[in-house]
Amino acid sequence: MKKNREKIKGIIDNVLQVVKNKSLKIDFKNIKLKNFSPSEVKKWDKSKKKKFIIGTGIGLGVIVIAICIGGYIHKINTIKITNNKAEECFYKNKYDDAINEYSKLAKDESWPIWKIKEAEVYSVKSNIVKSNDIIDEVIKDRENYKKKNNGNDIKIKDEELTNYIVFTEFMNKNFNKALKDGEEYLKEYPTNKPLIRTMFTVYMANGQADKAMKLLKEYKVDNTAYDLAVYARMNMLVDNWDEGYKLLEKAYNLDKDEYKVYDVIAQTSAYNRNFVLEKLYVLSQKDDKNIAYKIWIAKIHSMNEESSEEALNILDSLKGKDLGKFATELIRASALKNTGKIKESEELLQSIIEKNKDDYRVYHTAAWYYFNKKDYKKALEYCDKSILKNKEYPDNYGFLMPEIMQATNKSSEAEPYFRTALLKEPFNYNIMIGIANYYWYTTESSDKALEYFGLASLIKPKDAEVVYNMALIKLKENKNDEAVELLKKCISIDEAIPKYHRTLGTIYVQADKKVDGLKEIRAAYAVDKNDILTLNNAGCYYISVEGEVERGMVNLKAAYTGLTDTTDEYTKKTITENYQKAKTLYDEYNKEQGNSIKIPDFTLFY
Repeated sequence: MKKNREKIKGIIDNVLQVVKNKSLKIDFKNIKLKNFSPSEVKKWDKSKKKKFIIGTGIGLGVIVIAICIGGYIHKINTIKITNNKAEECFYKNKYDDAINEYSKLAKDESWPIWKIKEAEVYSVKSNIVKSNDIIDEVIKDRENYKKKNNGNDIKIKDEELTNYIVFTEFMNKNFNKALKDGEEYLKEYPTNKPLIRTMFTVYMANGQADKAMKLLKEYKVDNTAYDLAVYARMNMLVDNWDEGYKLLEKAYNLDKDEYKVYDVIAQTSAYNRNFVLEKLYVLSQKDDKNIAYKIWIAKIHSMNEESSEEALNILDSLKGKDLGKFATELIRASALKNTGKIKESEELLQSIIEKNKDDYRVYHTAAWYYFNKKDYKKALEYCDKSILKNKEYPDNYGFLMPEIMQATNKSSEAEPYFRTALLKEPFNYNIMIGIANYYWYTTESSDKALEYFGLASLIKPKDAEVVYNMALIKLKENKNDEAVELLKKCISIDEAIPKYHRTLGTIYVQADKKVDGLKEIRAAYAVDKNDILTLNNAGCYYISVEGEVERGMVNLKAAYTGLTDTTDEYTKKTITENYQKAKTLYDEYNKEQGNSIKIPDFTLFY
């Protein structure tokens, strides 16, 4: 009996090994089969029959175990972040298949949740007319369902549906309809947070910042670090910075490892670094014992190679303080990497990942770690794990997954993740800018890029950089008049940025509007006398337009000597060529003594 158990165990172990190795080799040549006649079978004694039944049972049992274990192992090795075939098709960019699958689901379900998701797919496909038609159907189906199921508790699923309706209307640019429907749904569900976040965005898109602020005051904050951080970000979007930092500090004190706190700091400083740093330095000086401000300053410095040493100095000064389990150490790892201490950085990251398994935040970090090492298979695995642990965290969808998709030549599959990210945080203009850049640089779709830059400018109307990017797209499309208007808007928002004046000046010069061109070149120079691009343009202008060779030479020489190791190759090449042309011209000018000299073609910067 013991021998039989050992045999069975051996067989199962072999099967397990086969399944694990995902290979099964059977040598059919060595299998001997014997045919038994009925008379021979009758001669079997009871013990032989029993052995045969047991043997057959064991064999079938092993096969069943193999199949079950094989399925289990396959399940382990295949991480799924989708709930059905329709979603799976959607995330693989198979939109027509997704629509068919959602249609099938909708036939079996009177509640129109699948229909609104079908409308979402049409929206992502840019078939806005069809998407809007389905939304109208959804609204009617919802009303009919509620009439027939009066008294039934549908609050939870109706909160989800109504938010989906308003969000899809918003993404279809039906801002007025989104506003109208959203306000009606808010009356029914005034505490529906996803809807509040969507309506906050809708109000901003409709130019009703006052209503957005009022909605914020009615926002019932959970006593969680995550929700406090989200609420802080929304306050900052309406320039309520002081309140935003108070809320963020409260979130930090609740959970020093809450990623959302650091996301807010990183994202608000991404396009406004100096402003955010100055604010934090002021707050830190007022309350020198406050660790939060110092940590956030270190976070911003760790995002830049030139200032990462400062981040390490700040972290070293806080040794012995309660800084949480891993978030601050992740800042250190980033700073170490930026200062060239790659080995230390990787060892620290590996240690953090090993000690904090099963945390969506650590999985997220691990995914970025492997992504930066170009191990995209591992990066995808950890990103999926992070999503499974927390399906509401937008950064997995809005930043991490699209980067993995693009790195693995699946750029088109990034679109559905972007849409999901915005559903989670429709007000997050960093996500919008990320989508715009994706369409601009990756798919080279100017119209889609303009669409998302436009959305971002509605949410953050005082962000001149977003408007500037729109101007550059217009320039590329040779729509110079529209570019000029956008550049004027940039200058009205922030006149202390030289490139806004420089780009506008270049357009004017090329359009032969010399007076306007010189005015903008001088305005750029007044803002920053050492800007090599402006110095280049000034030199080219004085030589080509005014014929002032000596004055132009002074500016071009200043631009040339201002080149450094960090200057990009295109700028280096352009300024060097312009300077050499000017120098040759200058030498000829001094030799010819008044004879006509041909002015070379110079290159101006936008």
